[in-house]
Amino acid sequence: MRKSIIVLACMLFGSLYSNAQSAIGLRFGGGAGVGTEVSWQTPFGGNRLEIDGGINSGDKYSRIALSGVYQWVMPIQNSFKWYVGAGASLGIESHDTDYDGKGHDGFGLGATGQIGIEYTFNIPLQLSLDIRPNFWLVQNTYFDINTIALGIRYVY
Repeated sequence: MRKSIIVLACMLFGSLYSNAQSAIGLRFGGGAGVGTEVSWQTPFGGNRLEIDGGINSGDKYSRIALSGVYQWVMPIQNSFKWYVGAGASLGIESHDTDYDGKGHDGFGLGATGQIGIEYTFNIPLQLSLDIRPNFWLVQNTYFDINTIALGIRYVY
């Protein structure tokens, strides 16, 4: 276990200082029940890691969610690429009422997939469209497919 943590830490720090591009921005819609997320992508292990986090609150509902997805990125043509990934999502939510009229709070943990397309312009701008289905395992077990999300990121 200790060796795995050391290898993972080396891969993470190595990816932060590689010559490949990273990106940061926003991902609108489709995010683990939070709508808009802050999105960060960085090279990782020859491919890419995307970490997204967001907060959503309404009149009787609030949720904080974080997703991490390892993505395999494949070129289509020049700056146009597609990607597929797998990872995990976690969230904390609070409902005043739900379908049975009772309030509840909870922690959620689930397996996450992602598939999408992206285009990186000659300026430091990346646009993407993707979908991220989640299979929630903790606290309740259920499957959800959120809407298509639009990502707008600054590439550095």
